Amino acid sequence: MVKVHTRRSVAGGISTRTKVVGLIVVIGLFGPMTLLNRIHNSSITSSQADDDDEDSNDDGSSFSQDPLANADAQERIAYFKKTAASLHPITDKVGGETTISGQKADHKYHNMYGQFLLPFAVAKPHFKFLEIGKGCTMDYGPGASVQLWKRLFPHAELWEAEYDAACVQKAQERKQLDGVHTLVGDQGDIKVLDSWIKESGGKFD
Repeated sequence: MVKVHTRRSVAGGISTRTKVVGLIVVIGLFGPMTLLNRIHNSSITSSQADDDDEDSNDDGSSFSQDPLANADAQERIAYFKKTAASLHPITDKVGGETTISGQKADHKYHNMYGQFLLPFAVAKPHFKFLEIGKGCTMDYGPGASVQLWKRLFPHAELWEAEYDAACVQKAQERKQLDGVHTLVGDQGDIKVLDSWIKESGGKFD
């Protein structure tokens, strides 16, 4: 899983080095119907596998006890927002929430994550996830999304790539990146991308 949020240009390096990218869950870059079909099929398989893990709604329909696998996309989105809001600082990936600076986050990434990423994690809990840009320039400081990924995806292999080496070092000293693999360098540099592939083994989901 590759997740990108950065103000630096991704032109050149990323597009010509597709081997660094496994699955990019970004609207417009991933085939939405393929992903929706996979989510739908995995939900059917999961519900058929163990009826004991199912409860019933008032209308008689069933849903999984795992909030990440809830058949209702709006419920998954709400769970993502609730989980993010329970952490401090709150990542700006959740639109409408107030960050540590007192400003409202404008991003609406939670809709995408709740719709696609949460059920993907249910289908493949041990997925390999790469986030490019750990938020070193954010007003609330780096690493807000890291704690969210660790909370939501405890079995995933998490990787964080960042341009600012000093920021990464400070985060490691503060134990903000415990349990997370790190890569440092400019994603626009092809040589850096090749070094990331070598260091991480590539094959991100």
